[in-house]
Amino acid sequence: MTRSNDSIFDFLDEIENPSSKKAAEFNEKDAVKFDMYIKLRELKQISQGFQRLNELPQTERVVWLTDHELFLSEMMETFLNDTLGTIDGVHLDTEALELSVELVTTMRDTMNMMRSIMHRPKTS
Repeated sequence: MTRSNDSIFDFLDEIENPSSKKAAEFNEKDAVKFDMYIKLRELKQISQGFQRLNELPQTERVVWLTDHELFLSEMMETFLNDTLGTIDGVHLDTEALELSVELVTTMRDTMNMMRSIMHRPKTS
């Protein structure tokens, strides 16, 4: 058998034998990508919430922010730690790398929006 045929058989064996090391690595990469998709979706939903909050009249926004300031800070800190924990130390392929860049960029934009809303409320 040639080397390329061995690789094909190794690949097929990995698919049939999920306990193999390479299959486990493949499953871990898929799990990380799935986690990043979920985190990105959650972050986009949070960002939409901040956009709606920013559209409220100033008095309503200030009251809401005052009532929820601790919650918002803890939520974003937890979200940041969870997200960075998801991508930390994992060998990323191109798709996972692109997802992680989009996730971190979206997180930065959302946190900037949150800071802007909390520290400089828009006047009505």
